[in-house]
Amino acid sequence: MSSQITPNSVNETFPVAGRDNNSQGFRDNFTAIKNNFTYTKREIDDLMNKAVVKSQLTYGPAIDNNFAGQVITGATFRKESYAIADNAEASTVTIDYANASQHQVHIGVDTATANTTLSFTGLPAANKYAEIRLFVEVGGTATGPWTLTFDSSLNIRGTGVAGFDATAKTVTFNTASTPASPYYIFVLGTSDNGAEFYLREETCSGINNGTEDLATATAASLTLTGSYFSTAAAETATLAAGVEGQVKTFAMKADGGDMVITVANAGWKSSGAGTITFDTFGEGCTLQYMGEKWFCIGNNGAAFT
Repeated sequence: MSSQITPNSVNETFPVAGRDNNSQGFRDNFTAIKNNFTYTKREIDDLMNKAVVKSQLTYGPAIDNNFAGQVITGATFRKESYAIADNAEASTVTIDYANASQHQVHIGVDTATANTTLSFTGLPAANKYAEIRLFVEVGGTATGPWTLTFDSSLNIRGTGVAGFDATAKTVTFNTASTPASPYYIFVLGTSDNGAEFYLREETCSGINNGTEDLATATAASLTLTGSYFSTAAAETATLAAGVEGQVKTFAMKADGGDMVITVANAGWKSSGAGTITFDTFGEGCTLQYMGEKWFCIGNNGAAFT
């Protein structure tokens, strides 16, 4: 689109000095000048209302660098930053993408709220990809486990996320009373206006090399590599499904009775759960989650059934 301003419409050689000039020439020049001023004002107003500016114009409208869905190509970015919305701790939190693409969520930090349900709004129309990054802080006032639940209307697909239950649409943090890490980063992507989200974790699935003292009738932590136990009598525990490549170790520190751990997706069973029994001080084993099953990759005396 070219400018409508036409400088050549003004006759700069008129009027001619020392001559009786025709008044029509004056009128023609005044008309051309007026038209060009009109075009100039219209085009400057259009720029003020639509152009991207670095700072507030002295005589322009308030800055609104909203691209309104326009396509940008061939751009190079450096030192960019993102607005982040800090959502107050609550049992239900609505993540507004129109407000920010980065959101903080708190569970059991300021209050004893141990569970939070998320819903989403402000997403772009279908066939446009949106990505939301969640910074989740857990623990502090309440003790675990902590649960992040996605609204029941959402279809969530999780990849490599420890503690994620696709059926229940939940992420459970730290079954021990103290979290391995109080901070987690999740990314949710959607290209169909939120009809389906793809969930991934950017905090190494929350897994670290810490250990826990596994109590009876509890679930072994999926965020700590090692679980040891000192039994006072016959005890039981459980191990839920892990994430691909995750390693988990168990060891009997003191023997006051057998420890039987029920393992979901046991690799030594054709399907379903299996058990590991420890009945002697010093017994231990190492498991690795591969192909959606826990396989034993090292064993010192434990019995698998």
